[in-house]
This record gives sequence, structure tokens and C-alpha cells, in this order.
Amino acid sequence: MKMGTITIHHWKMNYVPNNDFTYGQEMLKKLVNLRLKGYSQRHRYYHSFCKKKVGGIYLTHHAFYRWNERIGPIMTLQALNLMFASLWEEPDRLILVDQEIGTLDQDIVFTYELDRGQLVITTFYGRMSLYPALQGMTNGQRLKLPQNDMLDLKISKQLLQNQLPPQLPYVTLIFSGKRFMYKIEQYLYDPLKQVFYYGYVPESNLELKTWIYTYYASAMPIIREWEPERKNGKSIAQAMKWLQTEVKWPYEMS
Repeated sequence: MKMGTITIHHWKMNYVPNNDFTYGQEMLKKLVNLRLKGYSQRHRYYHSFCKKKVGGIYLTHHAFYRWNERIGPIMTLQALNLMFASLWEEPDRLILVDQEIGTLDQDIVFTYELDRGQLVITTFYGRMSLYPALQGMTNGQRLKLPQNDMLDLKISKQLLQNQLPPQLPYVTLIFSGKRFMYKIEQYLYDPLKQVFYYGYVPESNLELKTWIYTYYASAMPIIREWEPERKNGKSIAQAMKWLQTEVKWPYEMS
């Protein structure tokens, strides 16, 4: 869609029906850094796979059980499917290492297969941050464990509940200007509690905090927080103006 001097390629408001999670400033920054690392290490197979125009992504019931045993926090199958549908549309989040193994945010290791144009996540092994041995799987190796040690992939209920789900922006906008491709992410922020929310939150005292990614041909994207008072460039200013007219605040949604 052409809007003045910019071309809007994709925009989306994320709605996930599990909004009990919040993120501090440092946690959000850590997650963003993991994603940027993933972008710089993206495998060739991911690019060729995207060209096949996969129609969507979903989890099997087995993967759902393994998420609630090995990944955490405990979530419903509906919430997980909605979350992964949003993550699939952001190419710097999911990395397909080979024809069976993938990672999410350079941390969560999963297996997948193709079924009638859909990407099907079949199981989760765990988080590399909790189980470093999983890092070998992202380098083309297979996890070599004695049969009884597979139980070690499960983590305690308390540790499960201490995990945070992958952060999703409330709004994502991908657009291009005359020279570069950009992505805008807006997060729901509570200035009183100084936390970012996950998913939909029907509160009127929230602010939208914005981060802007600038993508270059063969380099890591540059990310910075939106500051209205600074010079941001015509393309970014136009995109922000368009968002202000299109995006409804959370408490305006029915």
C-alpha cells in the first residue's frame, strides 16, 4: 500500500488472550538483543523456506504439552497458537536451522514439519538459557543423551512459572522509504509501574512506546527508541503519522 513517499508492506495489532505478564526495561532490552543476534545469524534455509509462502503456523497437542513441561510459562493452546502466528510474521524471531530444527529468539529450541502449506511445530526441547546442551542442535548436531536423561529436559513448576513468554509488540508496522526498509514496534507501557505488558490490556492509563528498526542490505538492523523531538527523517515521520490515525488504543477495542 502506497502512502505518500512510503510503501506499507505489513501492519498488525497483536491480540493474545493471556495478559498476566509484564516486562521491565532491562528484560525488554535483553529480548531485543537476542532477536538482533538471531537476525545476524539467520540461516539460508529460512530464506528459501519463506519463498514457499507457507500459509500459517500452529502447534500440535504434543508440542503444547511440551511447552508447559519444558519452556514455560504455562499457557493455553489458543494463546500459544495466536502468539506463534504473530511471531511467524516477524522474520527476525523464528529461525529455521535446518529441515527439522528451529529456534525462537535464539533461546527456545523446537522441531517442525510441513503439512499442506502449514508450518507445524511438533515438539519443544527446551530453552538454551536453561539447558546449554541444546546449543549443539542449532549447529546441525543432534542431542546425544542416555535414554533416561531425557527426563532432565523437564523443569520444575516454579521455574516454569518464572519464565516469560516471547514479548510481542502491541503494533507492528513494516514499511520502506526511498532507501531503506523499516519496522516499527509499539509496546504497551505503564508509566506508573514502569513495565511493558504482554498482549491486550484494557487500561486507559497506558502509553505506547515505540522502537524503530532500520534494515540495511547485508548488516544487522539498527534499533532505537522513537523520540518525537529529535529529527527522525521524512519516511519515519510519515509512518508515525499514519499509525496515529490508524491504531486504536487498547481501551477502544471491543
